[in-house]
Amino acid sequence: MNLEWKNVEIEILHDENKIECVLSNANGKIKSGSLCAIMGHKNSGKSVLLNTLAGKLSPNFLIKVVNEKWYEKIGYVGKDICFYENLKIDQIKEDLQIKEISDLAVNVFDFDEKKQLKIATEFFNEPSRLFIDDPTHGLNSGSFNNLLKVLKCLCVKYKMTIIFTIQRPSDEVFNELDQLIIISNSHTVYSGEAKKAEEYFAANGFKNEITVSFLNFNLETLKTNKTYLEFSKSQTFFSQIVNKK
Repeated sequence: MNLEWKNVEIEILHDENKIECVLSNANGKIKSGSLCAIMGHKNSGKSVLLNTLAGKLSPNFLIKVVNEKWYEKIGYVGKDICFYENLKIDQIKEDLQIKEISDLAVNVFDFDEKKQLKIATEFFNEPSRLFIDDPTHGLNSGSFNNLLKVLKCLCVKYKMTIIFTIQRPSDEVFNELDQLIIISNSHTVYSGEAKKAEEYFAANGFKNEITVSFLNFNLETLKTNKTYLEFSKSQTFFSQIVNKK
């Protein structure tokens, strides 16, 4: 089953009744069995979108549009990995590549193994969708690349939809993706096939004419703080993309 959302807006109610919009008019669709990354800078809104889709928002969020059916048969892995430290693993999946630690207590695992174990425990419930918030947290690039290959195999073998957030993926990571969502300043600026993203941006006046990768060019241009005002076309382009969504 495909995952689709329309016109989702999320606001935070601060003290003194001040309201901050952290996700604005979000629209998107993820095909079943896809490996999808939600990409964006820190505080762009990518984790807000993931947690909205996963039904994991805290009570101070106001949900304006949401479909409760999204929350059926999902798995969720947050940034913090918490276990009962004396837990032992009596059931394991070779697909998660942690068979050799199945008879050990959790307190002897390193962070990489705990993260794989957390994904494994979610996988035992046979979710149709698995949400992972910042899987790069606490991992080096090599460990994350290995983890991503495992996730890709799960998508292919079990037709599972896996959605994760990431700030700056490497080209190797990007090449594994089926779908990509780019969030900038609470707005969705791209949602579609990962391999078609560069073509889409070029068609909207965002052509990479310098010798850097598409991902680096994209992320630098979509930065909205004043340090990057030298990218003269970025704000105009940003507005055009947001208005198309």
